[in-house]
Amino acid sequence: MGKNPRGKEIGKGISQRKDGLYCARFVNKRGKRQERCFSALPRARNWLDDAKHTDKYGNAFTPSIMTVDIVLGIWLPTPAGTARNDISIISNLCQIASARIKNERQRKQRYNEPAPQQ
Repeated sequence: MGKNPRGKEIGKGISQRKDGLYCARFVNKRGKRQERCFSALPRARNWLDDAKHTDKYGNAFTPSIMTVDIVLGIWLPTPAGTARNDISIISNLCQIASARIKNERQRKQRYNEPAPQQ
């Protein structure tokens, strides 16, 4: 259990530095230490929980790098010389992709990370 400079328990994987920042860290499934520092204890706890969950289960909806070409290659395989006009599938995929981008931006804003550029 981590402790603050006064000796109070603040949770497993979290410690407080002498300058007042809270550092949250854990070892991911590949054995690499992940660490972030925050000015507020709740933010450190939230990041630690989110990071551990993402490390354990990954992103269940899409791979980390998803492009339109990959999506269409997975969901719309067609034989050579034929075209498939299934607008509803393409529309649904666009909605899923835009929702994922929105969620990623919100997550990055929550932890003061720069938003992805388009």
